[in-house]
Amino acid sequence: MVPGVMKPGEILFTDRNYKITEVPDSLAGLTFLRTTIDDFDFEVEAGGELYALTPPENEKGAASQETRLRKLGFERTDDPIFQLFPGSINRVCVYRKTVKKGERFHFSKVVLPVAGKGVRLK
Repeated sequence: MVPGVMKPGEILFTDRNYKITEVPDSLAGLTFLRTTIDDFDFEVEAGGELYALTPPENEKGAASQETRLRKLGFERTDDPIFQLFPGSINRVCVYRKTVKKGERFHFSKVVLPVAGKGVRLK
């Protein structure tokens, strides 16, 4: 897993050539965990605010993980839905959770973990 920076033009996944289209100011410059687009695990190395981007549940055909994120204690932020990468099903909403060192997560398509200030993921 290779870290990336939340900025337009940055490659999102290790197994796809999709590039970031838009980034809200609240996430600009933060580090994200570049993984495969589907089925990955990671651990929190240093705690703080962890963000997770996923398409909204009401977007027909999108691989939304909103229900899973809520079950894990993530809460949707007030950030507007934005175009993460090209395609109508690739608009995403922002979720946030305060995490502690040692927490582990497993996600399937599509969640993009974004580390808030001080957070480190492995």
